[in-house]
Amino acid sequence: MADVMPRGHGGDGANEPPPGVLGEEVITRRTLYQRRKRGEKRKTKKLLQANKTGGLVSIPFDRLATYAPVGDACDMFSQEVGIYMWENLAFDKYSYAKVSSAEKNAMEQHLRRHFNFEEIERDCERCQLKGGIWSVYMKRCRDRKNMAKREFIELGKRHDNLETIRDGPPMGMGLANWRKTIELFGYPKYIKRCEVNKKNHEK
Repeated sequence: MADVMPRGHGGDGANEPPPGVLGEEVITRRTLYQRRKRGEKRKTKKLLQANKTGGLVSIPFDRLATYAPVGDACDMFSQEVGIYMWENLAFDKYSYAKVSSAEKNAMEQHLRRHFNFEEIERDCERCQLKGGIWSVYMKRCRDRKNMAKREFIELGKRHDNLETIRDGPPMGMGLANWRKTIELFGYPKYIKRCEVNKKNHEK
């Protein structure tokens, strides 16, 4: 782990308080997490209700242009992907494409319990539809990594001890995954890539 503290170097596009992160900071982080979890719980409840009444949820797609998932089912699918990633993956890869096959398969098996993947696989346009599903995976992984980096930067504003930051994962993320994630944020190659991306976004 490089001894690099969090810096605002641009973007790449149910726990107890951890040691060393106490008081008002923990209360604030827990409150924000609980608010987010309440929103996720409402959407998860909607998904579970849909499974209970109609079985596996079918995902509609924009077949005229992008082949991206659309509608309420898309919202439920995207939300479930984001929740799973936050709770189970380390964001220590440059993109979802670099995530291990075992981790990808585990997530898909989880999603298959709620969504009708077989319907997609039988479709004559299955290649395009799978591309739309892949785009959701890529976007949610990028979004969740950016969320983790914002947490990393905010912790860096309050602590000058890297070990304290390493021991203070965001609510809902496991300690081991958090440590792997922030290791990426300290790599010089990653920092340089973020700075280039930031400059490109500002053009």
